[in-house]
Amino acid sequence: MVRAQMLRCKRQVSPQSWAERHGALADYYERLREGLQLAEAKQPADPDWQSHTLSALYHRLCQAPQKHLSAALNGFLTALKRQRSLAERWSEVILQAGDAAAANETRG
Repeated sequence: MVRAQMLRCKRQVSPQSWAERHGALADYYERLREGLQLAEAKQPADPDWQSHTLSALYHRLCQAPQKHLSAALNGFLTALKRQRSLAERWSEVILQAGDAAAANETRG
């Protein structure tokens, strides 16, 4: 509850700063993921790849939910075909980001 209130306050006080911070964090996690240099077929099973991918997803959706929602949903469908547990975590991240960003498109 307190975390949600703190996030809401930060987002409302400076929406531009909110988006910039989340964009920078998404970039960071995407660089970590790319640094793993995994073959595409091995990516979904790798715990580090999953962690970096889901963190980047969360921050992209917080940065600009409308802009990144279609890519997030496509990623969810891909994960659902490959690994159900990853798809479940993917959907949780979409909902969490929707709550943090107060985005009706991604909220539960």
